[in-house]
Amino acid sequence: MYAKCWLFLKMFFMFEFIILFAAPSPAYAYLDPGTGNVLLYLAVSLCGALAYSMKSVFWAVFDRKGKKASGLDHRGISIFCEGRSYWNTFRPIVSALIEKKVPFSYFSMDVRDPGLEIENDLMLSRYIGERSVAFARMGQIRSKVMLATTPNIGTPGFPMPRPKYVERLVHVCHGVDDIGLYKKGSLDHYDAVLIVGDFMVHGIRFIEHLRGLSEKELVPAGLPYLDDLASRMKNPLPPTDGRTVLVAPSWGTKGCLYVYGGGFIRDLALAGFNVILRPHPHSWKTEKALLGRIKRELSGFDNVEWDNAPDGALAMERADILISDTSNIRMDYALLYERPVITLKIAVSDIETFELSDMDSAWMDTAEREIGAVVGEDGISGIVNIVRRQLNNRTRKDLASFREKNVFNFGSSGRVIAEYLSRRACDSSDAAA
Repeated sequence: MYAKCWLFLKMFFMFEFIILFAAPSPAYAYLDPGTGNVLLYLAVSLCGALAYSMKSVFWAVFDRKGKKASGLDHRGISIFCEGRSYWNTFRPIVSALIEKKVPFSYFSMDVRDPGLEIENDLMLSRYIGERSVAFARMGQIRSKVMLATTPNIGTPGFPMPRPKYVERLVHVCHGVDDIGLYKKGSLDHYDAVLIVGDFMVHGIRFIEHLRGLSEKELVPAGLPYLDDLASRMKNPLPPTDGRTVLVAPSWGTKGCLYVYGGGFIRDLALAGFNVILRPHPHSWKTEKALLGRIKRELSGFDNVEWDNAPDGALAMERADILISDTSNIRMDYALLYERPVITLKIAVSDIETFELSDMDSAWMDTAEREIGAVVGEDGISGIVNIVRRQLNNRTRKDLASFREKNVFNFGSSGRVIAEYLSRRACDSSDAAA
């Protein structure tokens, strides 16, 4: 409700701006073009600053239920969300806490976060602003247990300090991987990590030993993000045509379109495969020239379609096989749809900034071969035969076994995490007493 109120205020200020500047009354004065531009720029800047200030005041004074905010002392359990794109990680946990009748707080940096729209007396939710302002506020929070996906809390140069009034800082993952591609120091200031599977233990312990850190509590939790996706899948899945390939690259220098171009897609189309090309959302914004060139190269193929739908579920359920690169969609697809994945190998740039550079091994190097095939630049010319072999050799049982081996509590991680948070909040209370 209060998110809608803020949007109303925002529209009001925009309307006032249009009235004042788009349809002004006559003024019998002269301004040279340079001065006019400066004044217009100042006016626009002042309106923007006023709108932002009003938003900050609105959300600082009121929480989402319209009650006056009570500082930053928010019950035993607090959840910190950076934006609505992480809601599918927190939704199963929030639902489980409410079901268990456990009171908690939910803080978001995104005024459009669906979590802010939940009306329940057990959930105190609040928009806390954006960027550095939000990080600074969260650094002052008082809570027995705080849950976050945010890496690097407390590391030098990161805008959010380790909250000194939080007794237990807990990290929840939002993808299936070890910590190799986390930035260095990402989890150093966490007290506990809700691990996806046993495969995460070695890397975390290796880094702790290397840096002389105290051992964190590693909780066998699973992945609520994956469970949320599974809960919204069609059951049973609709049949596929047996020859549809989904190409879902990452973006930038780590994306397979940037490294490999569109030639391998043309080869698949010429071989009679139906290809769904689903670029990363950031690519549509930042790589328009690259996508435009590839689109021209493939314009003569009726069996190549481009997908920019907000939800990738429809493309994944239609596909018989996925081709990607470093993207987490590989694990989502393999673990949920139990269909093979081909990984196009991408060299990691600036590797010294990642935990991987200090680790003795990377779980993903083995895992990506268990869910399909790995292809480098020297093998991309044979992509058609590789796709055919994977479709003929891979079975659903193989990938179901892979999921069972590597993911704890599939389908119930939200309840497991809610139980853990509740227990830890009570333990902290008992210790304080």
